[in-house]
Order: sequence, then C-alpha cells, then structure tokens
Amino acid sequence: VDQLRRERERLTQSNAILQDELNWAHEDFKLVENQFVAFEEQMASNYGKASAVTATAEARMRYDRMQRDHLFSASDTTATHVLSLINTAERLNRDQNYTAALFFAERADHMMSGAERRARLGILPASVAVVVDTANLRNGPGQNYDVVERLGFEATLVCLDLSAGWYHVRAPSGVEGWI
Repeated sequence: VDQLRRERERLTQSNAILQDELNWAHEDFKLVENQFVAFEEQMASNYGKASAVTATAEARMRYDRMQRDHLFSASDTTATHVLSLINTAERLNRDQNYTAALFFAERADHMMSGAERRARLGILPASVAVVVDTANLRNGPGQNYDVVERLGFEATLVCLDLSAGWYHVRAPSGVEGWI
C-alpha cells in the first residue's frame, strides 16, 4: 500500500508538471497565433496598398497615353470623368483608404476601356461638353480655320465626326463646326 501511495504521489507530481507544461504550451501557441494573425493582417494591408497604388498609377499612365494619342480630347466628358476618378483614387491613396482608392482606379480603367473600344470601332461619344470658360467653334479641324461661334462653359455639343483630334459638332444653336 505504501508503495502504491508513493507511486500515486509521484504520478500526481508528474501530472502537475505536465499540466504546467501544457499551460505554457497553450500560452506559447496563443502568442504565435496572435503574431500570425497580425502578420496576416499586415500582409493583407500591404497587398491592398500595393494593389491600390499600382492600379492608380497604371490608370494615370493609361489616361496620359490616351490623351497623347487623342483617343479622347480634354473636352470629352468621358475624359473629364476619368480624370476626376483618377484624382480621387490618388487622394484616397494619400489618405490610406486603399480599398476605396482601388475601386476608383478600377472604375477609371473600365471607362478608359470603353473609350478605347469606341475609338477602335470609330464610334464617337454622343456628346462632348466645353470644360473651359470660352471655346472657339471653327469652320474646319484646326486653329487656322475661322471661328464661327464662341461657346461657354458646360455647353453640350452633339458629335458628328472626328478628325486629327478635332470633333465635328453641332452646337446648341444648331451651328456646325469643329472644336
């Protein structure tokens, strides 16, 4: 009986030591788990940041290329809207709101894809708007042609044709010309 009691005490002490070790292992596991969750969150945040910043930069470069290639002009309402979306995405990146920045950059990219498709197909925008205080409507596609009418800010013009970056349009007054 004494021998069984001693064995029981030894097993009880051994069990207490094992229980302490198990508690320490649980604490270590919780610490590693918390570090892993923090690491995952940081990686997701860095991925979101990288995605948003990259998408915004690509949208800005694409917009600049389309402007350079005259796929839309500064008076095209699509170009104005795309530029506004890109500027918003850039501001949101500075504010570290990467999810929203990515949304606006992708929206700008989508609109530019539509503009490129229309340009490839030769489809004109239905209308363009004047985005300066005063614009000259000319009787030909170039600055060397005579001015036939002066148009004010936000005048909406019906597109008829496009030549070398100049739109052949009909003004609200019914006068046709180039801008």
